[in-house]
Amino acid sequence: MTTALPFNHRTLALLRAVSAGAWHWDGRRMVEKVPANPGARQGDRIDIWVDENGHRVPPPLPVPDAAWDAACLALLTWLGVAGLLAGTVVLARRALDRQRYAMWEREWREFGELSSR
Repeated sequence: MTTALPFNHRTLALLRAVSAGAWHWDGRRMVEKVPANPGARQGDRIDIWVDENGHRVPPPLPVPDAAWDAACLALLTWLGVAGLLAGTVVLARRALDRQRYAMWEREWREFGELSSR
């Protein structure tokens, strides 16, 4: 949610204008430092984003940034699931190979015992 914010005082911090801003939310007066355009004057209004308690929060991500984050998360999720499946296949093959080799070893031993009689 956005609300208009009047400027009371400007300072320059790290080459970016910062102003003490005040707004009313749910019957309470809120005061915080907010970023402002360097050419802003006292009394100018800017839009800010506030949470359900009236505290200032950063604006939501722009749509392209959110889409990029979603695409990266989807790719990482897919890679993680594929990695888990590949690991499961490798472990299952090792276990099955070990079992098959043990069976062959038993059969060779039995063959050796039978042929020596």
